[in-house]
Amino acid sequence: MVETKAQTDDQRLIERLRAAIAARIAADALEKYVGQRPLINTAAGSSMAALRRVDFQPDPEHPGELLDRGTTDILVYWARPIPAQDPRIVGVQFQKDGTATLFFAIVPPL
Repeated sequence: MVETKAQTDDQRLIERLRAAIAARIAADALEKYVGQRPLINTAAGSSMAALRRVDFQPDPEHPGELLDRGTTDILVYWARPIPAQDPRIVGVQFQKDGTATLFFAIVPPL
């Protein structure tokens, strides 16, 4: 199977985010490290309270990497550049205890 540009760009984004977590890059430095502006960055002023109303659905392709809003203090995420019926996102959640983990989600229409 030949990879498309979207698949390659998606893989690059995910690899960059995994590397950022491993390097313990702070939320306010993620955009520069990744080299791409996120859709949402609560460390830069996006409202975490407003995001609590978004219906983030688990991405079945990444069942072990879920968003946990109960322990998340800062949320930074990007739109995945892949074709999909509903938008798919990937991001980093910074928990209240200081740890950071990758998460994937689907954002269905309202």
